[in-house]
Amino acid sequence: MADIQVEHSTSGLTEQMRRFLAEHRLMVLATGGPTGAPNVSTVVYAYDGNDVVVSSKRYTAHSRNIARVPEVAFVVNDGRAQLMVYGRAAVIADDPERLELSKRVFRRFNPDTDKPGQDEAIRARLDAEQRTVIRIVPGRGHINP
Repeated sequence: MADIQVEHSTSGLTEQMRRFLAEHRLMVLATGGPTGAPNVSTVVYAYDGNDVVVSSKRYTAHSRNIARVPEVAFVVNDGRAQLMVYGRAAVIADDPERLELSKRVFRRFNPDTDKPGQDEAIRARLDAEQRTVIRIVPGRGHINP
């Protein structure tokens, strides 16, 4: 990433924040646990310019936490530079939306994701692994160089 300028946004993400998010693939996701204590996990994500998508297992703490309290925060680091984002999340457990959103994440690692006939194999894997998708809509952000 070129020079990063400090920015704050209280209504969505700035262009610089969107570029930073698009150029990376790991985030540290924070959700609120049942006692109010934070739960923090490093996860792979995909960003389409609007929302952030994370493939997750149905039984993970962050999936359960989001189902209960949809407010989340995450950090994307690049050396000392970091983007902090606060937003609302939803757990998507049903197809066809789960399949389509999962493919966004899988494309980052497997170019065969969109080959004909892959949907059934991907759906079977999602079912076998009890996978859901977490969709995060960014609300506000802060970026530091």
